[in-house]
Amino acid sequence: MNLAISLNQKRGKSPKVYVTEGFPIIKVINITGHGLDWNTDFVSSIFFNENKEYHLKKYDVLVCCTGVGSLGKVDILENETCCITVPENAFLRVEDPLLAYYILYFLRSRFGQTQIERLASGGTGQTHLYPEDLKRIQILIPKSKEKMQEIVEKIQGQEEEANIKLEETLRIEERYNQIVLDELGVTFTEEPVISYFSVPRDEFENKTNRLDAHFFDPKYYEAMEVIHKLTDKEGIKVSSLGKLLADSETKLTGGATPKGAVYPLEGIPFVRVQNVKKGRIDVEGAKRIERRIHVGLLKRSKLKPMDVLLTITGTYGISAVVPKDLEEANINQHIVKIEVNQDEIDPCYLSCFLNSEVSRRQTDRAVTGGTRPALDYPAVRSLTIAYPESLAKQRRIAHRADDLLKRMIQKQNEYNELTEKTYAIFSDMLNRIAN
Repeated sequence: MNLAISLNQKRGKSPKVYVTEGFPIIKVINITGHGLDWNTDFVSSIFFNENKEYHLKKYDVLVCCTGVGSLGKVDILENETCCITVPENAFLRVEDPLLAYYILYFLRSRFGQTQIERLASGGTGQTHLYPEDLKRIQILIPKSKEKMQEIVEKIQGQEEEANIKLEETLRIEERYNQIVLDELGVTFTEEPVISYFSVPRDEFENKTNRLDAHFFDPKYYEAMEVIHKLTDKEGIKVSSLGKLLADSETKLTGGATPKGAVYPLEGIPFVRVQNVKKGRIDVEGAKRIERRIHVGLLKRSKLKPMDVLLTITGTYGISAVVPKDLEEANINQHIVKIEVNQDEIDPCYLSCFLNSEVSRRQTDRAVTGGTRPALDYPAVRSLTIAYPESLAKQRRIAHRADDLLKRMIQKQNEYNELTEKTYAIFSDMLNRIAN
């Protein structure tokens, strides 16, 4: 079966501005591949009502069509939530819920992912799956509806088992996120549902050139107020990240994607956004670049142990430290490496702080751009960092975080193994039907 013949395919639409209350908009980052993440922005009721043809419906299958690491992720809308999606995502609509779930699982399987990888085009991290290419994907459909139902029910049962491991992973991640806040004595109020808020005139006339409502959301002011109070707390220091940088020419440096880059099977690990996880770097999944590029064109962004990495484009605000056993690696332009004065702040503690809620609120406020948000270098330098005066205490915090990360990685690996098993079963069942 061909998507172009049988499925109603449509791309989403983005507003010029987001609002703090309204209808959810599913962005690239909200399609996770294991269920929609509803931590997102909103569009106004006016925009939503003026664009009814872009409204999502229950059982719509959403496909992310852009970005290295995000392209090819597929989820399904399982409820009646009134929402919309961005142009970088496609939604596929069929009337039969059983067929919708079958298409979801097919596109997630190696049969679907191989076709998506083959049909995607573009470079420098901006890969795309264009509408005409999405139409070319061939979906194998069992002739018998009973066989289709058997496959769907089998995969759903397998996914329920895998999701137990995913929930365990997320609980550990939440504890990791909370470590720095607990040590600093930071608490945030429950985020209220805000219909409107006011901003003093001098706040935007004299202090910023930003006019979007998102920038003035009270939760960001709360974060800065919390940090300001820490300046009076004994044993705690507060500083901009810029003042904590080492005295070196490469103290805050981004990489680049070589023009016409061809990635060899062997070479220097080339770390991209999808390789940076909270507190760790996925080197095994990284592409490789030639040594001549590493020591030539990208010599300023060569990584060394204890450099702090921060993603700044797309999936921004994720931090990790280069481990001591990674002797050589490089980064692309969507990541910055940070060299800090280690007599003042421990790199592992800094990475923990950058992954915390208090830092997240700062990066969420500082990003610019609509469909592909980004942090610029001045925004990174101006991030406010709170840290214990004692290096020994910083290291104890970082050590506790590392213990949780190890547990989280173990659970994540168990989840990944179950997911691979799930779609291996899908492939085997489909092969048996085909033969």
